[in-house]
Amino acid sequence: MPISWDARFAIGHQTIDLQHQALFAILDDLQRWREQAGDLAALKLIVRRLEHYVLFHFETEESLMRGAALDPDYLARHLAAHRAFSERVHLYAAQLAALSPAELDGLLAFLTDWLQQHILVTDAELAKVLNAPTG
Repeated sequence: MPISWDARFAIGHQTIDLQHQALFAILDDLQRWREQAGDLAALKLIVRRLEHYVLFHFETEESLMRGAALDPDYLARHLAAHRAFSERVHLYAAQLAALSPAELDGLLAFLTDWLQQHILVTDAELAKVLNAPTG
């Protein structure tokens, strides 16, 4: 289930690619915490870092999207995906102390699957517009 950053996740936009790598690093920290059965305080720090970084990353992407000639339907779907993900991460963060090991595994699976899918499909489509020659 764990994944790490590799070239298949590069969309060709330096800022977004670097931020995606940072998100993968946070997921790696979360996976290591899970494997080592770390304490709750450490888990809270990792998830809080994830929450903050997700918001930062989405703000960056959304700023880039506002300046691009994007299909309005695509833009609406992309923004809705960001909001739904942020809300879900926030919900998990609020319930950390009560999560069972199976639910933590579910959190890791959700984060991993969502990030993969979002980068490989939704952000790849965004990159086509952002990386298109202007003029």
